[in-house]
Amino acid sequence: MKPLLYILVLSLLCSCEQTPSQNAANVSQINGLYVFIESQPQSSYDFLGEVANDFGDQMKEATDKNKKFGERLLGALSTTVENVDFGSKLEMMIEKAKKEYPTANGIIIEGKMNKIKAIFLK
Repeated sequence: MKPLLYILVLSLLCSCEQTPSQNAANVSQINGLYVFIESQPQSSYDFLGEVANDFGDQMKEATDKNKKFGERLLGALSTTVENVDFGSKLEMMIEKAKKEYPTANGIIIEGKMNKIKAIFLK
């Protein structure tokens, strides 16, 4: 009778195994922040604020009137390229988020990366 009971308990334990969810993932950290792209953290978090990528301000700084024409042209071109390259734009937004929200330990990126959400994962 005891062996039958052990087999029954063992079979119940094996049948309760949790199958991995297809939407589960390990999130990468970039420069100390967890980066969620078009996704949400499964654990709870506090929303700290939004960080905007203001292309206009970047272009204004790159084409400052005090610079020579060649420097302004090069600044405009490099600013445009930086906003096209995903890696550069991501690095820039992460640095901006860390500066504006030093307690943030994650960001959520949705849409066109014009704004990101700074969060604190609990």
